[in-house]
Amino acid sequence: MPLRAARPLFMRLESEGIAVPKLLDELGISLDDVVAPSGTCSSSTYFELWRRGLALSRDPALPLHVAEMADLRSIGSFAFETEYLAVQLFAQSETLGQGLDRLCRYLPLGHPVTRLTMIDKGDVVTVRNETIGTVEPVHAVGMWVTSLIVQGVRSLPKKPVAPLEVRFAGPSQAAAEYSNRFGSRVRFNAGEDAIDLKRADLAVPLVTSRPSLALVLERRAEAQKQTADTFINDVKAIIRDDLETGPSAERTAARLKVSLRTLNRRLDRHGASHRALLDEVRMSLAAHHLSRSDVAVAEVALLLGFSETSAFHRAFKRWSGKSPTEYRRGTTS
Repeated sequence: MPLRAARPLFMRLESEGIAVPKLLDELGISLDDVVAPSGTCSSSTYFELWRRGLALSRDPALPLHVAEMADLRSIGSFAFETEYLAVQLFAQSETLGQGLDRLCRYLPLGHPVTRLTMIDKGDVVTVRNETIGTVEPVHAVGMWVTSLIVQGVRSLPKKPVAPLEVRFAGPSQAAAEYSNRFGSRVRFNAGEDAIDLKRADLAVPLVTSRPSLALVLERRAEAQKQTADTFINDVKAIIRDDLETGPSAERTAARLKVSLRTLNRRLDRHGASHRALLDEVRMSLAAHHLSRSDVAVAEVALLLGFSETSAFHRAFKRWSGKSPTEYRRGTTS
């Protein structure tokens, strides 16, 4: 996880007089790593930074104010590549829609625990933000990313644009301040972090547009994305090969000819883990096998590397919310 993603949080905490160096030291992070463009930490450490920051802060709207630490117009004005490539591409696009599309595609390069999707609902387009990489939700991370997007929607277009609605998965905090800042309805405990926009607003041009530079930066971003995708696909392929004999992170690292530490670090950089990819591969193959009535559930469990059918049942229930038999009934009926 790039540590630069946490810099706005550090800046906000420092503005409250909170001793950020002490916080970093407690988590084993050096100031040099925070300053260095290549400084990283694990996803779990990143989420812990947010948890501790929330505990130390007296600000009930901390995610909103962390988002406001970023000057998107200034980032959009740079004539060179910055560390915040996805945000820069957002700001330097020709229209709001093009900028949001680029942000969805490339934000995981710099903030790999976030997945953004644009959902077409006719006259309304929803930008949905999903935080991944943690079992215990840290709602503030999703609120921060969502608030940053709303800031771009409000500050970058050449004419006023406001979301139709902003939804947060987390509980209500300083609701009136969020609503006033966003100029729209805000709902908390909504089950998702998302923004609804009028489709017509996606065509509004941006004041920070630099089309020629954005094309150059997009080629660089696409190259980085393909490198990440290739590595993840290589790991998945090894996991598939090893399913019946017993996949493990150690075996995957050996086949890639890297140390276990290097494997975990590279996966973490892309917001992934060996366990999460193993679950993803197993879930995909399980769905495929269960769609065939000629493969018994016990056989599917063995094909996926489960030593006991009961363990497969528990895992599949966790993945899909259904038992294997219930899932099969729904796909073969």
